[in-house]
Amino acid sequence: TNSCHDRSSRPCVHWSRCAYECSSVTASRATPLTTFGSPVVGTIRNTVLYSSYKDNNCDNTQSSPIRDQVQTIVWYMTQFWKDMADPVSKRFYYMSYPTTKERVHQHMPIRDLAAIWDTTKLLHFWKYVQNTAVEQPQQQHDDELLLTQSILTSLDVYSASFTTMLLDEHDATSTTTTSRSVLHLNSQILGESPHIAHSALLLLGSIGAIQLSLIPLTSKIPLKELTVGILSMQRKDGAFYINFDEERQRRQQKELQQGQTATTTSNGNPANDNVYRGIDFFPGEAMVALMETYQFLQDAPTFGLSAGAADTPTDTTNNVENQHQELDELILSSMKDAFDFYSKYYYEGDVDVNYNIWQIQAFCKYYKALVATTTSLSSPLLRQNVKQYCIDLCYGVVTSKSWKYELSRGRMFYPNLDTVEIACGLDALADGIQLVVNDHGDDDKDDDYAVLLRHAQNAIDFMEWSQHQVPQHPPPSPQQQKSSSSTSNSDTPPRGFGYGGLGFGGTYVREQRLDVTGHAMSALTKLYPLL
Repeated sequence: TNSCHDRSSRPCVHWSRCAYECSSVTASRATPLTTFGSPVVGTIRNTVLYSSYKDNNCDNTQSSPIRDQVQTIVWYMTQFWKDMADPVSKRFYYMSYPTTKERVHQHMPIRDLAAIWDTTKLLHFWKYVQNTAVEQPQQQHDDELLLTQSILTSLDVYSASFTTMLLDEHDATSTTTTSRSVLHLNSQILGESPHIAHSALLLLGSIGAIQLSLIPLTSKIPLKELTVGILSMQRKDGAFYINFDEERQRRQQKELQQGQTATTTSNGNPANDNVYRGIDFFPGEAMVALMETYQFLQDAPTFGLSAGAADTPTDTTNNVENQHQELDELILSSMKDAFDFYSKYYYEGDVDVNYNIWQIQAFCKYYKALVATTTSLSSPLLRQNVKQYCIDLCYGVVTSKSWKYELSRGRMFYPNLDTVEIACGLDALADGIQLVVNDHGDDDKDDDYAVLLRHAQNAIDFMEWSQHQVPQHPPPSPQQQKSSSSTSNSDTPPRGFGYGGLGFGGTYVREQRLDVTGHAMSALTKLYPLL
């Protein structure tokens, strides 16, 4: 059952389970978590995940060992995340060094913007847990306030100023060049050249903050304009230009038009092409933002759209509804074109597994929208093709070397793994599992989610193990040892520096990057309602 599989085939449903059960991992059930402040750590066999899901029919109001395990892991990640919010600047640290007990800021705008979005998902998670738990957990309001302040301060920084520029758009199939006005983040604030992922992550963080009622719908952040700015970067073939830099695009286009020789990538594409540079990450992030915006449009009554000149409230309402419909259609049309380009690139190209991560998240959301819409922008054939693309991408993750030959073989192989690879993969699989769970009438559905859920459990167990590679409690000092006789046994020892966050891998954690824990936290918060 451990034969090699390519994208077009599916592995045996049982191989992951067999490999896992033959490993030396010791399994035990977790004690249910009853309060936010008193987690109990445990682990379970990965077979429990699938059987528990089937038995409960995805009843997300019931306690289960796997839900308790996930909640415990997220609780410790929450403590780490709170520690990574600077109480002075109300901004997020980027790096944590457990060995030297230091936390430092670094200039990483993309990951700083992603931290805003991750924090909104974390706060949503604890709100969800409070609303569904049999016993309401006691939230630590001071910690929540600090995280909220960090969200707001960071949003204020990046939305302090925007740039509107005329972007020259050249169609490679013709000699015409057009100019259009595009809004993007300010390069002086970013400290680097702005691109579509900056706009995407600001959109995602802002929408999350609005949903938490942290900022109003009428906030100063131009949500519609940022969305249209991303859409304006799409070529006619569906590909997205990455960088907003007008001069860089003009130079690049001039160079290609003059027929100069350009360095090529492994796919045979120009290495300096503004479409292919960063294709593994940036277009996918942009498309996730487009689809989150689309879903938000279905729920938000105004979305900050300008009503324009209207004589009556009815005119205003109609105008806003028309703007919603127009933007809805623009997004769905854009995603259809993008699907044509990026799915072809995947099936025909030699892509890295990193490509799969954001593609899964974007097109799973697109598939959900296609199922829900009744417009001509959705068809049975398109839905089937998008769904199959998402499933193939998911199998591309779980059949990669790290997932198939190391993660699934258990604890003895954990030190060989890169934490970020498993965290990012699980972040994507969570969306794939959601797609399979919600999709009815597919004969392969049981096999698909059996495989994906078992792999998810393997990753969850690895996340729990990774947390423990940072000492949970610091060793007592000589003074503490001398006074231990006078200390009550009920006193909780201090939490170890960096405990709860994830390192890069291995059994000794020297440094922790915020986005690694962010991906894992995002994955677990998405999986939790499905378990």
